Amino acid sequence: MNLSGWEILIILLVLILVFGAAKLPTIASSIGKSMKVFKKEVTELREDTDPNKPPRAVEQQGEAPRSSYDATAQRDERRDEDQPRQ
Repeated sequence: MNLSGWEILIILLVLILVFGAAKLPTIASSIGKSMKVFKKEVTELREDTDPNKPPRAVEQQGEAPRSSYDATAQRDERRDEDQPRQ
């Protein structure tokens, strides 16, 4: 897409008419921030898919949480032991 000077000027005038002169700096700033975030994400994605790069180390976590099934089974076993047999 090859824009000449006149085309850029017309686009700027339309933007001023649509958004107003007060909002243009805010819009330009938010577009710049969005482009920065997008470029950062693209760079990280390329680094993650690079086959020559060693994989990241996974952090070790503590003991896995016990499931509610374990607690329920232990409670049922204790209840069975407490009840007299017939």
